[in-house]
Amino acid sequence: KKESYIEKLASQRKNGFSGEPQKLGSYIENPPELDSNLLPDAYVPWLTDVSNRMQLPLETIAIPAIIVTASLIGRKVVVRPKVNDEVEFVPNLWGAIIARPGLMKTSVMNEAIRPMQSIRDRYKEENKVSLQESEVDAELLKSEIDFLKKEIKKQPNVIKEGEIRDKLIALQGQLKDTVPYQKQIVVYDSTTEKLCEILRDNPNGILLHRDELEGLFSSFEKTGREGDRPFYLQTWDGNSSYTQNRVGRGHTEPDALCISILGSIQPGVIAKHIGGAKTGKRFDDGLMQRFQLSVYSELSPEFKVQDNKPNLEAFNDVKHIYEQLESFDGSAHRLPRSESSGLYYMKFDNAAKNIYPQEWLPELERRLRSGTLDPVFESHLAKYRSLMPTLALIYEMIEIASASQEGKFRSCPGISLNSTKKAIGFSQFLEAHAKKIYSISEEPLQKAVSALGDKIKNHEIKSGDSVRDVHKKCWKHLADRKILASALEVLEEKNWLIINSVKKVGRPKEEIRLHPSLESRQM
Repeated sequence: KKESYIEKLASQRKNGFSGEPQKLGSYIENPPELDSNLLPDAYVPWLTDVSNRMQLPLETIAIPAIIVTASLIGRKVVVRPKVNDEVEFVPNLWGAIIARPGLMKTSVMNEAIRPMQSIRDRYKEENKVSLQESEVDAELLKSEIDFLKKEIKKQPNVIKEGEIRDKLIALQGQLKDTVPYQKQIVVYDSTTEKLCEILRDNPNGILLHRDELEGLFSSFEKTGREGDRPFYLQTWDGNSSYTQNRVGRGHTEPDALCISILGSIQPGVIAKHIGGAKTGKRFDDGLMQRFQLSVYSELSPEFKVQDNKPNLEAFNDVKHIYEQLESFDGSAHRLPRSESSGLYYMKFDNAAKNIYPQEWLPELERRLRSGTLDPVFESHLAKYRSLMPTLALIYEMIEIASASQEGKFRSCPGISLNSTKKAIGFSQFLEAHAKKIYSISEEPLQKAVSALGDKIKNHEIKSGDSVRDVHKKCWKHLADRKILASALEVLEEKNWLIINSVKKVGRPKEEIRLHPSLESRQM
């Protein structure tokens, strides 16, 4: 006789189950591989060469390269993505390589910075000359000041009204201004006070490279450094004014705060920051969401020994592009200049001008206002309003620099349709990684639940097996005792199994009993 649904449910409840096994939620799968067609054409030979020789995913070198490029452009030129509106975005980007130890994160980031070494060497020599000149100027001014002071002592009445007093004031002001101009393009570790001085001398912005981003994040928690985190938050848009007053350093006022950030971090470390943002604790201030160019990559199981010479021609091409971008002058390219910000700007050309305001942005806003997204991920996605046009500008600038020669410049009719399409595709690729990154705090449990389900389906776990026996197997995603216990609890809630405590000699045995429908499939 066929058992009715009511009779079946009553039987299940008698056996300790409240219903049929429910479907297990799946964890976010790895994002697709980065298609080289989404990268700037002029960079592809170099990026693929580095990726192949190091046997690393293409995105692990592409992300640092694009951030370095953004830092070279800085505030030299901005993008105006709308046809009529004058809203503009500085191409300033933050990004991170998220991976376990052993992915060669440091080496691959250094590869992206290496083509700018010639610029850094030139800056080093220019700074030496600047320091020497300022020291000489300071000595000459001091001599003049000492001479005038002696003159004042000889003629004390002159100090009330006379040219000597006015000249002395002017000379002392000049002496204060003899601070050497120090050009920098990349900074590895610095206090916010020193960063303000560096930005004063480098108004187009700089690159902050932190091998381990956790070192930067943990410094925000130090006593006396509570203002550092808000300071960095202000540097992200590349256009915020800032004034700093410190005892000893005096008054420092850079033109604007513009810092690109590149670094690496481990999955377990960033999980606590994302988890803190999700629970609304002190990490929920938008810092994590500013790391738009972040990828969570894993090594491919396939490995081929590579012993090829580096593609020197491709490397030199990128070196040339870096140098052209560092010396870029908007006036030489006949770019229009903003009356409000004073910055040169570029817009989309006729073929691409309607994509952002009429297609891409409305679709993004529809998703952001749907109320279906996780709040923290929604905040991340909201910053894509500036990401896509920023990437399009960077791609176009790379093509302009690639086609330019020393003293000869390619004209800039606007951001092309090709650069726009690539930027849209790359933004979608980054979103796929962002979904994985923002699920990172739940990922170990999600993977453990899925692994347990697979083991039951494959008859590797049966009724009567003990929890201890499962743990001793050291299966992937199930080797951690606490995570295994949490995963078993989830499967109990989903009616897949029940854990019974069986009394025996010694410690009680925690025994697994599968749902009858799952047992019947194993028979």
